[in-house]
Amino acid sequence: MKIAIVGAGNIGTAMAALFASAGEEVTLGARGARLDAVARDGVCLDDRGTLHAGPVRAVTALDGVQDAVFLCVKAQDLGDAVAANGRGIGPDTLVIPMINGLPFWFFYDAGRAVPLADPSGALAGHLRPEQVLGAVLLMTVQTEASGRAVSTNTPTLSLAPVVDGADMAAVDRLIGVLNGAGVRTDLAPDIRQKVLVKLLANIATN
Repeated sequence: MKIAIVGAGNIGTAMAALFASAGEEVTLGARGARLDAVARDGVCLDDRGTLHAGPVRAVTALDGVQDAVFLCVKAQDLGDAVAANGRGIGPDTLVIPMINGLPFWFFYDAGRAVPLADPSGALAGHLRPEQVLGAVLLMTVQTEASGRAVSTNTPTLSLAPVVDGADMAAVDRLIGVLNGAGVRTDLAPDIRQKVLVKLLANIATN
């Protein structure tokens, strides 16, 4: 699959390294000095002593349609990220926002939006609900000054379409690629319950 990751922070770097190490075609959106470092050195994840590393295509903005785009930016930056990378998101591209908190898509099935989650309308204007996958990631990652990501647990990811009508063959294919890259991934029967459980855990522990 053609996979893009927007955001080269902790999670974005770790995901890019796992995909690249597994031999997938990866494009990573980054900025400034981080963009230059990724273009020069690639990405690396130290998973409890096991290194996952590989080259990625580093860009400031996506310039070609992808099969899947992981949005690894803060929730308040999602709208700008989607707008800036619109050339990489076609009508059939799977879009996976990797965010904490109550996501903008939480009430999609009820035809409502989460207040303040999409104040500019950028997300609603650029994305079809059928192409959005809800995601709940359990992974602890820090990035060293060198740019290498370091994790202390096996990444566990739950995915699910947020409304009916998604291309389930493409979703199943993506889950297979994720598992092949070392991200333990399942198709969640109730992704909203997963969101709430993680949200309550973050409230209790963070």
